[in-house]
Amino acid sequence: MLGRKRRISMIICHTKLQINCFFNRATSATVAAREPGMIKAIMQLQPRDQLDRKLLVLLEKDARMSASQIARELRIARSTVNDRIARLERDGVIQGYTTILAADPEASQTRALIFLKCERRMIKTITRDLRNYAEIRACYSTSGTYDLSCMVEVQYSEDLDALIDDVSLLDGIYAVESQMILATRFSRNTGLQPAKAQYLEVVK
Repeated sequence: MLGRKRRISMIICHTKLQINCFFNRATSATVAAREPGMIKAIMQLQPRDQLDRKLLVLLEKDARMSASQIARELRIARSTVNDRIARLERDGVIQGYTTILAADPEASQTRALIFLKCERRMIKTITRDLRNYAEIRACYSTSGTYDLSCMVEVQYSEDLDALIDDVSLLDGIYAVESQMILATRFSRNTGLQPAKAQYLEVVK
């Protein structure tokens, strides 16, 4: 697998984020490959040492790098690169692969973050209700003032206003706040998946 150039970008599971992803829909600019184990729950996802981290940084920048190129960059044997990547895949640090397509410059799209303060005992029900809105691309459980945070994509700002009105009427939601996304400074397209098995049950 590593001997040939990769034509797909790699999803690296970041475990240091202080959020649990309830669900995540691929956007029109991201087509998720259906690799075995893509959404399986991974309990231990940390790279073992500094060499692992350096290797992951290189692949995250350019997943098409061959094992030979990585070996030269890190000044290690090619066989070591192959062994390291195989173990990272086996351990679930590298969870899968995805194709990242160029964004359509003609597309008119409004993006925003919606923050929800909810009744705790109704979080599961609210999450299921939010999945019915195609405009909500991802929903996260967060610490702090708000219980849920949602990534939203709509065609026009009027659509966002209507969505907020609808969401605010859902049972168990006390407060709604939104912030428009003005520009993307950079995006790693990590394709975050639920970190633990119990979160997979929430969205069924």
